[in-house]
Amino acid sequence: MTVTEELGKLRVEASFLRKKFADTWNAWQKQKQKNNNLEEQLKQSEAEKKALADQVRRLKDANQDLEDKLSALTEVKDKYQGMIFKAAVKSNLGSLTGKKRGGQTGHKGKSRKKPMEIGLEKDVYLTHCPDCDNALGQIKLLWADRILLWV
Repeated sequence: MTVTEELGKLRVEASFLRKKFADTWNAWQKQKQKNNNLEEQLKQSEAEKKALADQVRRLKDANQDLEDKLSALTEVKDKYQGMIFKAAVKSNLGSLTGKKRGGQTGHKGKSRKKPMEIGLEKDVYLTHCPDCDNALGQIKLLWADRILLWV
């Protein structure tokens, strides 16, 4: 092999090695950039994780405080409930006398008898509206009721 042939082979090999080195260098630069980006994301994620952990701790403390207040209020409510409100107790009046409430079976009912004639008629006006409780004058005949008095 002559020197020129060997020089040609070395040039081809050097060109191949330069291209291979350039490809390797570019890949290494991309990996380095990707690594830097991932490290930045990791730092951000750790900062978010720390902030969320602090928020969880604050919320747990607030929850515990509210549970303590609720239990204290429940104790006070239970204490006062026994003092103010009486338990629903059934009246055993019927069991003492042996009678049921209301009219007894077999007894004649009593009521007021209707009069034979009306003795007095009177116009009565409402002073307040029964729906909205606003004051009414006597000129509002729409709300006037006629009442018959039995004498």
